[in-house]
Amino acid sequence: MQAYDLIVIGAGASGMAAAIAAASRGASVLILEKNKQVGRKIRMTGNGRCNFSNLRQGRFAYRGADPDFAVRAMEKFGLKETLDFFFDLGILPYEREGCLYPSTQEAASVQKALLCRLLKLGVSIHTGESCRGFAAVRQKDFRYRVAFVDLKSQSKGDYLCRSLLLASGGKAAPASGSTGDGYYWAEKLGHRIIPPAPALVSLKSEWPLLEDLAGLRLQAGIQLLIDGREAAYDQGEIQCNRDGISGIPVLQVSRDASYALNEGSLVSARLLILPWLAMEQRKEKLSEILFGRQKESLESCLQGILPGRLLGLLKEWTGYSLDRRVGGLDAREREDLLNRLLSLEIPIVGTGGYQQAQTTAGGLATDQFSSDSMESLLSPGFYAAGEVLDIDGICGGYNLQWAWTSGCLAGADIAGERHL
Repeated sequence: MQAYDLIVIGAGASGMAAAIAAASRGASVLILEKNKQVGRKIRMTGNGRCNFSNLRQGRFAYRGADPDFAVRAMEKFGLKETLDFFFDLGILPYEREGCLYPSTQEAASVQKALLCRLLKLGVSIHTGESCRGFAAVRQKDFRYRVAFVDLKSQSKGDYLCRSLLLASGGKAAPASGSTGDGYYWAEKLGHRIIPPAPALVSLKSEWPLLEDLAGLRLQAGIQLLIDGREAAYDQGEIQCNRDGISGIPVLQVSRDASYALNEGSLVSARLLILPWLAMEQRKEKLSEILFGRQKESLESCLQGILPGRLLGLLKEWTGYSLDRRVGGLDAREREDLLNRLLSLEIPIVGTGGYQQAQTTAGGLATDQFSSDSMESLLSPGFYAAGEVLDIDGICGGYNLQWAWTSGCLAGADIAGERHL
């Protein structure tokens, strides 16, 4: 039976980073990857450009039961260490509005650089081999037995290792191989699972006006309302689709929507026009434009404020006809119209699910792991990194930053603890 200092389950960003960190310090490493190719999900990130980190770092960017777990980890391996790691791989960053990409603007460059380094370090990479589970053992100084199946021949077998790293990802983008199996395996070792949910995902709605607004891109704020109360807010370009809304601001608030929908709460998205102005300023400016032109129609007054397609649905949206003269509105109607114009509330009935999600919220509870090393506090020699842990980031390269941080910390600690 083959034995290694470290077996990594999953050849995604965190698994590859961990293997490099361990092997570069002298550890013997095996990676098990059920896909035919390592780093498959990396090639999909950033619309194929791989937004691998962000110049702006802080607690604001990370979520989970304990976001400070990520903050503490990045005090040991943060942005500077990540840039050094990539420079050593031969990758120079290109920066755009704080987001960092490889200078090639191609995600494949990152995947290939990681793979080349793994091969140079002599890491054993078994693609097309799927983990069937693992268990703690005591066989000489080896701690874990890992069961596998060769997906091509269907032959089965076992490996031994001194340390085991679970980097199997969450449940997002199942087409890339993420199926959530790691939760079940870790649970058998006594680890608690924070219920997973899709994050960074589109929101679904059955609101009838979306059929007419499909394809509209609107600069707006989005208030996520759960049972009538604001739970999250973001702003930017929001895209209307036939079956819902998308765009970065929508993705940013979707985590809360996923959990609320799972709990049976009433969820809606309130779109706010003129989001770059404070609420009182919005109302004041809109009031000046509308009610300072008493003899004109609502269409004439609003054509410079609302996109044409949205303006065309004014009657269905607010109850007021386009040809209604402003001077004909009484005080109550004016206040009512202002409030309706300032926000467009869309009922939310679901999300795009794991198929469309960019990452997974929830996962292995971080209070059972060390933020310094990613080692389990329950099972010595067992580590977890990346999306399988209960840490997820907002848009902007933060999920990949978490992968590099957690993977490199785990790999370095494993190499330091090995007994060769």
